[in-house]
Amino acid sequence: MWGGLQPVSGYRLYHHTDLRLFLGLYPFGVLVLIELMGLVKSFGELQVLGGVDLSISEGKTVAIIGESGCGKSVLLKIIIGLLKPDSGSVLLDGQDITKIKYKELVEIRKRFGMVFQGSALFDSLTVDENVGLGLRRHTRISEEEIRKKIGWCLSHVGLEGVEDKYPAQLSGGMKKRVAFARAIAMDPQFLLYDEPNTGLDPITPPEGYTNLLIT
Repeated sequence: MWGGLQPVSGYRLYHHTDLRLFLGLYPFGVLVLIELMGLVKSFGELQVLGGVDLSISEGKTVAIIGESGCGKSVLLKIIIGLLKPDSGSVLLDGQDITKIKYKELVEIRKRFGMVFQGSALFDSLTVDENVGLGLRRHTRISEEEIRKKIGWCLSHVGLEGVEDKYPAQLSGGMKKRVAFARAIAMDPQFLLYDEPNTGLDPITPPEGYTNLLIT
């Protein structure tokens, strides 16, 4: 349960133990695409989520701010189905994705782009192969179109001519940019970022996406 509601610079600030959510003010009638209801998650005796409720509407950018270990990354992983909550629901377009079969979950994940905290690039793959992984696995577009899309994604994050490099040949900031390029390659409806600005100049979320940022 959330408490301590107060307005802050045009946003609403919700306090939940040491986890704070900055939520945009939703106008009446805006479509809520993601809704978290009563999420609880523990690891052994350590409870990291204690009944989280959150609604994210179309086209909004939501930032979650909190101390290390307060459950921010866990929350993101639950949203995309990498972790299951002990109790509670994750509604996507009204469907509880915590109760669906794995095959259905794979299809739903295609609507998400994720920038992981440590970039999570595959060390044995080139930049081209990392960014184009989803395109080659989940689409039927030609290799020429895939390469064009990879080039566009890399130019979008300020990287060009690095397609043949491996992650070990990149700086930390470059790795984060490649991870961002990979996240947008499939034209996702939702973009999730776990500490996107660590070791990197701030990234401005692109228009046309629903964004959830962890910092």
